Formats: sequence, C-alpha cells, structure tokens
Amino acid sequence: MAEAYWKGNYNQTRIKIMSEVLMHSKKLQELRKEIDRIDEQLISLVAQRLRLAKEIAAIKQKMNLEIRDEKREREIIDCVRKRARELKIDQEFMESLARLVLAQMAGAEREFIGKNGIWAQVQEVFKDYPAQLNVARILFKYGLRVREDGEVMCGDIRIPASQIANEAGVDRRIVDLTAKRILNDKVLSGIFRNLEPFAYLKGVAHSIGLGVVEIIPED
Repeated sequence: MAEAYWKGNYNQTRIKIMSEVLMHSKKLQELRKEIDRIDEQLISLVAQRLRLAKEIAAIKQKMNLEIRDEKREREIIDCVRKRARELKIDQEFMESLARLVLAQMAGAEREFIGKNGIWAQVQEVFKDYPAQLNVARILFKYGLRVREDGEVMCGDIRIPASQIANEAGVDRRIVDLTAKRILNDKVLSGIFRNLEPFAYLKGVAHSIGLGVVEIIPED
C-alpha cells in the first residue's frame, strides 16, 4: 500500500516537473522568436539609415559640404544618452552603439562621394590588383592614412597590417604592397597620406578586430 502511494506521488511529481520544463521551454522559444523579430527590425532600420546616408552624401556633394558634421553628431549622441537614461539603459553602451552607426554612415557617405570622384582615381590605379583594391577600400572607408614609412594609421595610432588584412580578407603582405603602391603614386599618396579618421575609434577597432582599445592621455 505504502509502496503504491509512494509510486503514485513519484509519478505525479515527475509529471509536474516535465510539465514545467515543457512550459519553460515553450516560453523560451517564444522569447527567442520575439528577439529574432526585433533583430529583423533593427537590421531593416539600419539598412534604411544607410540608404538615407547615401542620399545625404549626394546633397553634401552638391553643396560642397564636409562629410562629418561634428555638431550634428554631438546632438545625436546627447539625445541617445538622454533617452538611454530615461529608459534606464547603460548610457555608455548606447553611446558606443550610436557612434558605431554614425561611423558606418560616414563610411557609406565617403564611399558614395568617393565613387563619384576620388575613388574613381583609386580604382584606376588598382584595376589590375583586386586584392590591393580591397585594402585601399578599407583605408578609404575608415579614413586610415598611410604614413611615409608605409604604416597604416588611425590618426596618430598605428593599426597592425594583420588586422587590416583580416578585414580585407587578404594576406598581410598585400597590405604592405598596397601601402608601397600608394606611396609610389603621386596622386594616391596625396589622397591616402592625408586621410582623417572620422569614425569613433571603438567602432573602428571592433570592425577590424582589434578588440578592446584603451585611450590614455598620451594618445
């Protein structure tokens, strides 16, 4: 009798546990589907923002305006931080995310303007060297300049050739050859020795796989 009672309780408990597991599993799947829907919306919004960047680039080109508008960028960042504070979201995280989007937009604007001007000259020089053209595209997009000694720089910070190679999908030696070709060409040298980094450094570092970047006063 006692054994039958114990087995009955055991079975009921087991059924209850299995029922809870199934319920939690179903809830987990529902939440994941909701996250997938949100991610799709985020991707669509970013794509829409990049399309707008090209339209803005066309207008800036006609008005002979600079790609960067630091006042506008500051307003966006301030707005993002304010909204993050209201929603009790980490403000640093949201600022980093916003700056990464701004960097990508500025890159899209620069590529658009470049393809209708300077970039055409770059393509002509590298037309027989597609791998080197990929490297040049990375440098041009992020505003990375080539120093006199062939080093790639983001402002005053040196970017390892191996990281540029990873981003461009080429061997690091291709980066060195690209830098050498740029320095040996009068037109390209004038372009790539004077590029300015417009992107937020954290965003550039993430994009080219540098990981964490610590900024100290000496930088």
